[in-house]
Amino acid sequence: MRNSASLGFRSEKALIAWIDILGASHLSNGELEMFSSLLSQTTAFSSGVSSPIQLSDENRVNAILIGDAVCITQSYESQPNRNFVATTALNISSTLFTLGLPHRGVLVEGAVRCSPANPDYLGGRYITGTGVIRAYQIERDQKIVGMLVAEELLAEAAHWAPPWGGAPFQLLRNESVQHFLTSPEHLKLWSDLAERKSPEHQYSRDAKAMLDAHKLAKGEH
Repeated sequence: MRNSASLGFRSEKALIAWIDILGASHLSNGELEMFSSLLSQTTAFSSGVSSPIQLSDENRVNAILIGDAVCITQSYESQPNRNFVATTALNISSTLFTLGLPHRGVLVEGAVRCSPANPDYLGGRYITGTGVIRAYQIERDQKIVGMLVAEELLAEAAHWAPPWGGAPFQLLRNESVQHFLTSPEHLKLWSDLAERKSPEHQYSRDAKAMLDAHKLAKGEH
């Protein structure tokens, strides 16, 4: 079976996740390489390589580390189970929270163009497309740590869940009527990081305010 990194693909309506690690300039090359290894392991599990569900090569989830950002999308020939991309994004976000790394992320729908990894092609590998550019632009303007869901995906995202079963993911809304994807495990890690980084980090401070309001609404203390 080929690794997903070897596959090129194009799609007009792919689900795209873009995650930017904040403060990555303080990380050493060794720490970035370690994260790259963790990224590969997380993607392998989330996309079905070593998880309870197997995906064909044509439906594999792709995750590419670009500087201090991660781009996740899925190649497919027929309608995919988009829970795999959402699960991969949340699992990578959880990994970053566990490492104490604040980050902004967004899930959008749009066009993707991804080259195959060809050792004979000296130009290297690329991922682009209007959807990828839009994801980057939305993330760049985001003022809060967490996984933002673009408006066009809200109805669909309300039904996302781990592909192998379990409770559906949750959508949290802030005062700006933005919606963020989370799960019980992810929410705990998100809250822990917001507590540690607030008020040190502005975007974590804003996340803490949203999470505190969520706990208050549920009657938690």
